[in-house]
Amino acid sequence: MLATLCVALGTALGVRGGLWIATVGATAGVLWLLTSPIPRLRRIQDGH
Repeated sequence: MLATLCVALGTALGVRGGLWIATVGATAGVLWLLTSPIPRLRRIQDGH
């Protein structure tokens, strides 16, 4: 299903537009991770 979406975007926007969307998506994923508490974790706590 994701491949179909990628093909549709590539057809509608062209290769350059599709690459810009991929760049924005990858950057948003990194920014989301940096603002989450995951980088501040020192170790995984036991569930006990």
